[in-house]
Amino acid sequence: MTQLSARQRPYALGHLYTDYPCAVTDELPRMAELLADPDGLVRQSAVNGLSICGDAAVPALTLVLAAPHQGARTRATGALRRIGTMAAARVLFGLLNDENYLVRMYAHEGLDEMGLLENVLLFT
Repeated sequence: MTQLSARQRPYALGHLYTDYPCAVTDELPRMAELLADPDGLVRQSAVNGLSICGDAAVPALTLVLAAPHQGARTRATGALRRIGTMAAARVLFGLLNDENYLVRMYAHEGLDEMGLLENVLLFT
């Protein structure tokens, strides 16, 4: 993988995960750190790669959500939305009242796409 560019590596790792998860699992936290990279293509590649890794990426994405970088937090929420599993939903539920509007919006949209907001009652 050393011959791949920084833009290609996260996405390639995501695809490698589908066949060889053990080879990629240790790289997931580093892939998640790329959500704050200055290069937009690197950031998008990281979102795509992490999304492909599914539930295995949820802990790394959760760590990004605890960090102060708002752009990385927004992208992490977008990746969780794309993962669309119950493990991702548990994290997304906790973001419905986040201070960041985009984080809230992606969390809401992700849960809605999973059909998990249809029976939620809101009390004032």
